[in-house]
Amino acid sequence: MDTSHDLQAALTAFMQRRLADWHGLPPQARIDEARRILGLSAAAEGRGSVGSARHAAQWQSLDDRPLVLWARANELVLLEFEGPFDDLDALAALGAPAARLDVNWGVAPLPEGEWVYPERGLAVLVSPQGQALRLFGFAPMPLAAYQRDLRRNPKPRPMPAPRKAKP
Repeated sequence: MDTSHDLQAALTAFMQRRLADWHGLPPQARIDEARRILGLSAAAEGRGSVGSARHAAQWQSLDDRPLVLWARANELVLLEFEGPFDDLDALAALGAPAARLDVNWGVAPLPEGEWVYPERGLAVLVSPQGQALRLFGFAPMPLAAYQRDLRRNPKPRPMPAPRKAKP
């Protein structure tokens, strides 16, 4: 099994938003191999957490695309691709998600806005109008494992206070 080729094919399908070709990150995908494929430096840009268990993770982004790679130790665990995606018709082709989870989006909750396809290693934030807002790619796993170990659901950002007019 050529894990480098499998990872390259998975990254390409995800970055090109070919969701019909996306079947999740390959098992034991490595961040150093993803960096080599994508021509990234060996240094993480930031730290954060993933999953409801708040696992410590490092992230790194591509300069030319709104793609973020999340890793724990040297394991590539999550891809996050920010939209919105006007050209994404693949949602209908994916069929019904295994779950529609309430999620925080910007300053407010988005009821049933995260569509999760755990058997495909895919979660999609979907607006009430049906537009894909953000994609998450991961290795196929049970829904409970995704929620516990990988799900990104930050607290809502507070609305900026309105500026008072000067007298």
